Amino acid sequence: MNLHQLVDERIRYLENVAVKKERSLEHAPEGYLRGIPHGKGWQYYFRESQSERNGTYIRKAQLPLARKLAQRLYDERVLKAARRELRALRNLANAYTRGHAEEVFGTLPASYQNIVTPIEKSKEDYLKEWKAITFSGKAIDPEATTFQSAAGEKMRSKSEVLIADLLHRLNIPYFYEKPLALKGLGIVHPDFNLLDLENRQEIYWEHLGMLDDPTYLGRALSKISTYIRNGIFPGDRLLLTYETREQPINMNIVQCLLKSYLPRVQLPAHGNAESQLEGIS
Repeated sequence: MNLHQLVDERIRYLENVAVKKERSLEHAPEGYLRGIPHGKGWQYYFRESQSERNGTYIRKAQLPLARKLAQRLYDERVLKAARRELRALRNLANAYTRGHAEEVFGTLPASYQNIVTPIEKSKEDYLKEWKAITFSGKAIDPEATTFQSAAGEKMRSKSEVLIADLLHRLNIPYFYEKPLALKGLGIVHPDFNLLDLENRQEIYWEHLGMLDDPTYLGRALSKISTYIRNGIFPGDRLLLTYETREQPINMNIVQCLLKSYLPRVQLPAHGNAESQLEGIS
């Protein structure tokens, strides 16, 4: 997640906090609370103003009032802090949207771009170079049953076709079974390698399609552990989906996962997985 995304996420969080605290304070009682140590606990006193020195003792039966007064002070301070942070973050967001240093290259005349060395490749150039990568994928047995994606790729399962077709519709760059070297296991072939262009990194997608097969499950768990030992963690750069014979791939869950890894992706509505599988042959 880049800085802009982090700032936007924090702004949304603080806006939600501010709204909740504003609503809470609308119903908060007037007055102030004074607490003094008493044995292993506290004694509380109600004060009508902050200048009042002692106040009226709050008995045990009136403790809900003490809680509300304490909560009001907390909510007031949280609201003040949230508003202060929001002002700073909104200023940062405004400055950030006026143009990143990396984007200056694109503002130059073509004649300048031809002879200037940018601090970073443009997204277009980076994507072009990534798509130009060549590799030898995992061999498919010519006698095995295969399926074809909308892009014309031969795949091993209907579920992989569902995933590939979703990525194709969303214009998310991917490779199918591009080799990856993992220390302790050697060369593996993730089902999909996605390009996170915003952060300029690859996301590895493993679809675990036979979790009800004990042998397959054991290999899958071992493989996931090896990813982790190589610093590739689920929820970060390793996306995992799964299914069994009785529980086929759920494309609604797939969409939620994809959105969490690539927040800027605009996802379409999907029907259920079973109806989509029927259309693949």
